Amino acid sequence: MSVHVSVCLCLYVCVCLSVSLSVCLCMSLYVSLSLCLCVSLCLSLCLCVCACLCMSLCLYVCVCLCLSLCLCVSVCMSVYVSVCLSLCLCVSVCLSVCICLYVCLCRHLPDVEVTLESMLKPRVATLPGHIQSVYVQNICKLYGRVLAKAERTDDDELIQRSSRLVSEHLALFVHSADLEVQERVSCSSCSSSSCCCSSSSCSSCSSK
Repeated sequence: MSVHVSVCLCLYVCVCLSVSLSVCLCMSLYVSLSLCLCVSLCLSLCLCVCACLCMSLCLYVCVCLCLSLCLCVSVCMSVYVSVCLSLCLCVSVCLSVCICLYVCLCRHLPDVEVTLESMLKPRVATLPGHIQSVYVQNICKLYGRVLAKAERTDDDELIQRSSRLVSEHLALFVHSADLEVQERVSCSSCSSSSCCCSSSSCSSCSSK
């Protein structure tokens, strides 16, 4: 009888130990699974943070590149506009100088009347304002030259023709947007019997 009790007790102890071991094992597995889950979540979070940082860096690089490109384009456009303005200014100055030199040498012109007619063509009104003012001043000089020649030869027909030509075509400059041009035209109003450059009230059209 005692042997049976001992065997039962041993079996009971074994079962208890097995259950305890199983419970411990399950607990260990649960803890390991929890740790694995926590580690996985941490790794996922780190990966998301890294991805966000990479995207932010890429966006920052893209923005920097775009800003650099815009700056380069702005600098290029500024240089281009500056060069164009400089060229326009140089061309205008050269044209003004050429006109002045051409008219200053009017005594050497083979036909002053033809030159005067060329300077009074309608397309002159499309030139810049400072060029038009030079034209008006030098038209008066050429007109005075024509009148001086006509007086020396007593050519009344040439005086009337030249006066009519100048008085009719100077009206092209009356509506100019440049105030200096308007002033010179108003001072250069010619009659058919006198030179517009001989007016004592006009200081801008006096010969140099």
